[in-house]
Amino acid sequence: LVSVYRSCNDSYRYSHNANPRRVLTKPSVGVKNDGYDNENSDLIMHVNDVLVNGQPGAVLRHYVVSEMLGQGTFGQVVSCWCQERGASVAVKVIKNQPAYYHQARVEIGLLQLLNTRCDPADQHHVVRMVDFFLFRKHLCLVFEKLDVNLFELLRRNGFRGLSLSLVQLFLRQLLDALVVLRDASIIHCDIKPENILLKSPHSGDLKLIDFGSACFENRTVYSYIQSRFYRSPEVVLGCGYTVAIDVWSLGCVAAELFLGLPLFPGASEHDLLTRIVQTFGMPPQWLLESAKHVDKFFNKRLVPLVAHHVLTSQAEFEAKNSCKAPAGKRYFSHTSLPDIILVYPFKQSLSSEEVERERRARECFIDFLMGVLELDPRKRWTPRQAAAHPFITGEAFS
Repeated sequence: LVSVYRSCNDSYRYSHNANPRRVLTKPSVGVKNDGYDNENSDLIMHVNDVLVNGQPGAVLRHYVVSEMLGQGTFGQVVSCWCQERGASVAVKVIKNQPAYYHQARVEIGLLQLLNTRCDPADQHHVVRMVDFFLFRKHLCLVFEKLDVNLFELLRRNGFRGLSLSLVQLFLRQLLDALVVLRDASIIHCDIKPENILLKSPHSGDLKLIDFGSACFENRTVYSYIQSRFYRSPEVVLGCGYTVAIDVWSLGCVAAELFLGLPLFPGASEHDLLTRIVQTFGMPPQWLLESAKHVDKFFNKRLVPLVAHHVLTSQAEFEAKNSCKAPAGKRYFSHTSLPDIILVYPFKQSLSSEEVERERRARECFIDFLMGVLELDPRKRWTPRQAAAHPFITGEAFS
């Protein structure tokens, strides 16, 4: 095509930079920050835009934008080619707003601690941050490029569960990461399949990502944390929280990896709590008495000398709180956790001996789940305790 143009016009010269650049950010109209930002304070990016770390004292880096990987309340994540490193990276471009900037600074501090002091040899399955800088008033965090997340893996598998051996492999690595976090007194606050990524398409190795909601255990600022399906009862009830909330989320993820579908797909917090109570019974009394939101979800009935809490029905909750609380989908015919796991279909190709072996493995898995999904956060297993369970270690279970 270029030769045809030149035959028509000797002075024609092709320039790669003259190509139209496909816009990646929506909306794409520049209305803030001298036209660089859209109405949501997101940096408007196109294919082949170059994000430059040219800050004084920093090593000059050029990141050529290739595709959008994801968008969220925090900003955008784009795939880039680092010209100096000769490698693909993922760049998290934070919204140009003070609240998001300050939270991203916290994320940077936590990742620097984890990457340089807690896991300097990159052995414990925590994502590596390789650079950060300010570009056109947007804080940019640069990460190693990883592959698909575990939700996408389940989707590609038709939302059918994974084998227990693969679940074990994934959980062993995730618990390894949580042990490191607990030792550093860091709470991730958003463990879910979307935040657990495989390192490569043909590898079972994974990394825990997205520390955008993370905090130190002694600096728990936010009360509205964790994605709903993986939200711990103490967070729903408005209690103080610890690293134990990450273990609860891990338990929810573990069950979902085996079942292919979320264990507690609550359409609202009331629906979520209802499902949890149906499966595990009532939260401990001390937790209810210390909960800020106990009256939102429970009615108090006085029996002799004791205040007894009763979970509200959906209609009672809606009338009490003047809001709608939709009920979510019911994926399982049972509410008991052992029943849900044990009745999950066995592969038809299994022999009777293999079915019995699978049944014993499921009983071990159930025992593991009961420890990490303990309602009482004081009794819930720590990551180190969970990592020592026979389901994870492969030792004999009795």
